Amino acid sequence: MINFEFNKENNSLKYLFTGRLDTEKTSIIGSEIEDKIIEFQKDTENQSPEIIFDIREVDYIASAFIRICIKTVKLTGKDKFSITNSSPMIKKTFKIAGLDSELNVS
Repeated sequence: MINFEFNKENNSLKYLFTGRLDTEKTSIIGSEIEDKIIEFQKDTENQSPEIIFDIREVDYIASAFIRICIKTVKLTGKDKFSITNSSPMIKKTFKIAGLDSELNVS
């Protein structure tokens, strides 16, 4: 499941993920995430919103989710993307991939 919150005041788009982000689930949500970002860029005159992936209720990520994160960084820029509330195991996954600092994982 995925929900999102857009805060126009501070130009941020927060995605709230729940459950397992396995390959099947991420293949479904990948284009939805990209579409929302592009939609909000148009609404804010091509200014990329700050993108926050809140994964506090996620207990598993597949490599497909990591690809979504990388693609999102390419759309918005490293300084406008972060992953928050990750469990120690998921943080370790990003660290092993060498992407913990590139994707601003906390």
